[in-house]
Amino acid sequence: MKSKTMKLTLYMMTVVLLLLLVLAGYIFYNEQALPGAYQRVLNEAGQIAQNEAGNVEYADKTLNDTTALGYFPVDNTGKQVEGLSDLVNTFMDNQIVKQSDHDVVSFYYKKTDRGNGYMSYDLYKDVYKYGFGNYKKDTSSLLATQYYYGGRNLTFEGLFESFSLEKDDILSALMSTINQVTNEKEKQLLQASLSVDTLKTLGYIYNPDGFSVLVKQEDGMLSPVALNIDALVPYFKEHLLLSDAHKSIYQSRIAEIKEKREKLIASRLDEIIATIRNNGATNKVALTFDDGPRADTTPRILDVLKQYDVKATFFILGQNIAGNENLLKREVQEGHELGNHTFTHRSLPTLTDDEVKEEIGKTQKMIEDITGVKPKSLRPPYGAYNQKVAELAKLPIALWNIDSEDWKSRNVNSIQHQVLDTTIGGSIILVHDIHEESAQSVESLILGLRERGFEFVTFSELYQDGQVLPNVVYFSHNDARKAD
Repeated sequence: MKSKTMKLTLYMMTVVLLLLLVLAGYIFYNEQALPGAYQRVLNEAGQIAQNEAGNVEYADKTLNDTTALGYFPVDNTGKQVEGLSDLVNTFMDNQIVKQSDHDVVSFYYKKTDRGNGYMSYDLYKDVYKYGFGNYKKDTSSLLATQYYYGGRNLTFEGLFESFSLEKDDILSALMSTINQVTNEKEKQLLQASLSVDTLKTLGYIYNPDGFSVLVKQEDGMLSPVALNIDALVPYFKEHLLLSDAHKSIYQSRIAEIKEKREKLIASRLDEIIATIRNNGATNKVALTFDDGPRADTTPRILDVLKQYDVKATFFILGQNIAGNENLLKREVQEGHELGNHTFTHRSLPTLTDDEVKEEIGKTQKMIEDITGVKPKSLRPPYGAYNQKVAELAKLPIALWNIDSEDWKSRNVNSIQHQVLDTTIGGSIILVHDIHEESAQSVESLILGLRERGFEFVTFSELYQDGQVLPNVVYFSHNDARKAD
């Protein structure tokens, strides 16, 4: 009996010893295999990031043997896409502490063309777990969405057609939406953190499956809270609506919203114009082009604008569209703003009401049918307008305070001097994209204006929240007048 007990004990000790040896071997193997496994997961995560967003830059952070990888999309000039890195860094700091030792967490963006000049960047988090000498993806989750128009970040406010004008109604609808949140803790956090001032930096996730906002929890971590945004949908920009349900809600209420908007504009027009006229100094200028597109000059101008990452505004002449449809699409895809310059370049005040409507409406429809974008403004030929034209157009009237006079001089040096010697902050600069000399001048104008400290924006971006209004004539960032 004693012999059997000893044998059993020896057997058990042998088994335990073998298990310890196996465990030690496994630990040793895992430790030895870790550098190679890490390099493989780094390659895999980097390839995924490149596949989803194109060119990216990479950074990493390590805490307690957990590594967070951050991938930042870069544009054609090699610069990081504005506004994306801060969110990645926030999540890297917030979520790395939640992982186990040797986990690798990859944060990367998926880039999607939403049409009409809009792009979305969906931020994903992939978690890789280590075991048996290799990393395997364990989970993948969507964290946030960033929208861009013309290469610029679209804030939460930017989702709305007329936020600055309708902010009281939008905030009221937002608070009503928050009151529907059933989780009391989440509701209180939302109520405490949302205000007019915080909406510019509010993170959000919006896709066909739903809408969430990113809220900082008590532990400092950002997490999404789902919202039913039905009450907010009618105030959205129509082309940003992603679900059929939201599109249906929008169509059912937009007539009512538009009527209310028009009354609000009429009642506040004097106040709005006074605010513009009180705008302070700025280094922003709007470079605008008339009469195109033209097959031999417009593409060269677009090439230069792209090379120097400048966004401009093109006022399209309808009769020049046929055969140049791809140029309109390119202008939108590269983030430029489109305006209406009528169809045949006739002086609008000399026309009948029906002729005015046709000149504007025909071009408006062609541009929208080709690009999906509704021109934001009208530049009447020769700058000629009257109250009747403004009322029939139902568009902001975009004039200028700096005329390159390229149409008159047809001389590169004259164009350069005319613009560089007279431009001040807040100017709207008139050039034509149909003249050879104008195309030759664009690069020197950009370099010369930048040398003088100016920053380029589109016409509407000269004004608060990009909001420009019908029945208002705009000459510069602090010169707007009633169209009467």
